[in-house]
Amino acid sequence: CFTGAGMGWSVPGACASDHPWLSPPSDEGLAAALARLCAEGYADRLLLSLGVSSRLQLASCGGGGFGFLQRAFLPRARRNGLSASDEERITTSNAAALLCYWTPPPPPERTVRHWSCDACHRGYVEAVNEAEALPEDRVYFEKFSYRYCSTACLGAHRRAEFVQPFSAP
Repeated sequence: CFTGAGMGWSVPGACASDHPWLSPPSDEGLAAALARLCAEGYADRLLLSLGVSSRLQLASCGGGGFGFLQRAFLPRARRNGLSASDEERITTSNAAALLCYWTPPPPPERTVRHWSCDACHRGYVEAVNEAEALPEDRVYFEKFSYRYCSTACLGAHRRAEFVQPFSAP
């Protein structure tokens, strides 16, 4: 998986200021820095992508658009010494590696209620939520405030006139 640290470079015009030390770097400066970082062995920790965050950045409104990275920025980086393998790594392989960290969480534990038959006293479980019911959950029968695992247990308790305590034979 990807082990790089996240850091964003600003887009042109994001920091409108008259002070030169507050101005965002030029595309040429970013391309040179990117090529230098890759040459120094940091390509496996870099991820290069482009997003459009305002309408002015769309190609139809005069901006670079979604194709700016492939059409204009990467050729600048190549002119500054970015190799084809590093280009593939920072635009494709590292993105795939970044996304591989996620694994689906384990399914939540089923919420169950334990119950026992009032005749044979065997224990069973039932799902509290009907959506969590399983085919192996025991069907039960109720009469008055008693619960039975089968009609045989219910019949045995009925024949004993619902006396308490009761144990089915």
